[in-house]
This record gives sequence, structure tokens and C-alpha cells, in this order.
Amino acid sequence: MKNKHFLAFFAFFLLFSAFFSCKKTESESNFLITKITAMCLVVVIMLAVVGCNKTETLPKCYTVTFMGEGVDIESQSVSNGNSAVAPENPERMGYDFGGWFTDNGTFVNEWNFETDIVTQDTTLYAKWEESFPIEIPFTEYLLAGTSCQWRNLNYHPNGDLIIINSNEELENYIMAEGYSPICTECPPCDSYPSIDFSKHTLLLASGWAYSSPADVIEIRLQQILKNEYALCLKVRPGPLGTPGRWNISIIIPKLLQEAIITLNVQQILPY
Repeated sequence: MKNKHFLAFFAFFLLFSAFFSCKKTESESNFLITKITAMCLVVVIMLAVVGCNKTETLPKCYTVTFMGEGVDIESQSVSNGNSAVAPENPERMGYDFGGWFTDNGTFVNEWNFETDIVTQDTTLYAKWEESFPIEIPFTEYLLAGTSCQWRNLNYHPNGDLIIINSNEELENYIMAEGYSPICTECPPCDSYPSIDFSKHTLLLASGWAYSSPADVIEIRLQQILKNEYALCLKVRPGPLGTPGRWNISIIIPKLLQEAIITLNVQQILPY
């Protein structure tokens, strides 16, 4: 800054000297030449002073932040107009990584690390897609210890599945203990365990095996697509040689009304 002031002062000093250093006895032409020379010198010095005021501007840097469930990736500092570096794909159990997006939740605007450039602070959100199949947790629903029993169940080798989403539906399949399961006017039973159908769905499966007593030894429920499920059962026939009935009932998280459940029954070798 001091140098700039000195150059400006020196320029005006030369101009002042040029005008007043000429003697009156000098010819008018010499005086004019001296004045023009001084003015040119002043212009040169002033341009130099202005040039010194110009400083090199460094490119602005912006921060690129990576966010999302299970994401632990350091942010990047990227110069204006440059591209961010694609990080390694994050991992999350039960999900497949679907890319980085600038919009969270809707996931419409996907970020392209090869063509997109950074012009402002940017947050990129990880998109996750459920990887199928997904194991669905369940709790067995038992009538043991109550005065109730099942009714109106269908028994055949491939099994039958009933999906229950309300107490009204459940009452159609429960009756008082001690009566034939096929009776049409059986007394109701009120001692069955309650179910919160606002949060849960009851699956009731039944069938028969070629030999009694039949025993369901494995229950597995999987979500295979967005609204499609598979209930897989392994049934072990008994040693008596006569057909035997079996049934299971499980409580699962509430299903959508349009959900499709396929029942797969596998009968394995007896004991």
C-alpha cells in the first residue's frame, strides 16, 4: 500500500515539476514538449498503480456432504465448477444402495459424479432399496390354556391360509371348547387372547398330513416383493399311518389390504 501511495505522489510531483521547471525564456514549443512528456509519464505511472490494485482471486470452494441411514462418509471440499469424487458405495443390512440424490425422500434428482459440477454447498442423500427376500418376525398365537378352539378350518394336503385383520373376522373361526369343529351353531368363546388389529395381522394356516399326529416343525415368513409374501411350513407326519390334521396361527406386523401371501407346505419324512 505504501508503494502505491509513493508512485502516485511521485507521478504528481513530476507533473508539477514539468509545468513549473520551464523558464519563461524557453520557446513555446519546448514548453509544450515538456508538458506532454510529463503527462505521458503520469499516465504510465497511474496505470501501474491501478494494475497493482488487482489481486489474483482464488476459486471459491464448496462443501459436498453425504447423508443417509447408515452413511459415514467424510464431506468433500470442491472448487467452484469442479466435480466431486464418487465415494465408495455405503452398505446397510437388508438394503441395496440406489445412488446419491440431491432430494431426500422423493429421490428424483440423481447426482452424476462424471457430469455434475459443484457451484454451491451441496448435500447428497443415499437412496436405499429393500433387498428381498426379507425375513418377517412373528409371534405364535395359541388357544392353549383357554376354553376356546378353532372352527371352520379347511384341511387338505397343500394347506389353506386365512388372513384375519379384525376381531369380527376372528370370531368366525373361534368357538367354545368341547364341540365338533364342524358344528354350525356352536356357542361362542370370549376367552381367546386379544390382538391389536390396528398394528397386527393374524395368519391362520391348516392342512393334513398323510400320517398322524402331524407336527409343524418350522415356520418361516418372507417378504419376496413389495406386497408379496411367502409363508413356508415344514410338516412332519407321525408314525400312526392315518391322516393327521395340523394348524398354526401367527401374529405379524400389519399387512396392507392388497398384500398377497403364498402358502408353501413341505411334508418331510416322519420320525
